[in-house]
Amino acid sequence: MCKLPNYFFPTFILFMLAFFSLEAFAQQEGALVLSTQGSVKIRRISDVIDDAKAGVTLDVGDVLMTAKKSKAKIRLSDGSIVSVGPDSSMDIKQHNVDPANNKKNITLGLAVGKLWLKVTELRTKDSTFEVHGPGAIAGVRGTTFGFEVGKSEGVRVIVDDGQVRLSNSSGNVDVGPKSKSVAKSGKAPSVPKPATQNEIKS
Repeated sequence: MCKLPNYFFPTFILFMLAFFSLEAFAQQEGALVLSTQGSVKIRRISDVIDDAKAGVTLDVGDVLMTAKKSKAKIRLSDGSIVSVGPDSSMDIKQHNVDPANNKKNITLGLAVGKLWLKVTELRTKDSTFEVHGPGAIAGVRGTTFGFEVGKSEGVRVIVDDGQVRLSNSSGNVDVGPKSKSVAKSGKAPSVPKPATQNEIKS
């Protein structure tokens, strides 16, 4: 029977610890920037301002900011894709992904601007994916939808595929495929109405 060298087991243990540490780190990353156009910046939680470019990562607490006629596309570690429109300010509030148990809890914030999201399926009842705007929240379970925050128009949700629950302090409404709803301060979200193709593609 072949005897393993004395250094084998310590080396093997160190290798496994490094492997699992890297895997855990990858799951903690909030997002990866896939592409940018125009002027796109990241304000780190430390208040340092970085240029956003392909390959740069965003972590919880970071804010992605696009200027006029600028945009960005990011991928979250669960595979969800987020397109950030011009004049937008988006932050990652929460990002917990546990692939071993098919669980994730992700929360994005949008202070102003527009997001278009393609969210991967939530496979457990205690998984969540939410987008928070001023005074309103959109909760999904796997869908493609737009989330807009205007300076005076409240929060608007446009759903292409799947279903989104739009809620605020005055009530909530489920928005289905090819539909839209608006949530304004002091009013329950509007009854969903059909969305036009231009709204869905914009």
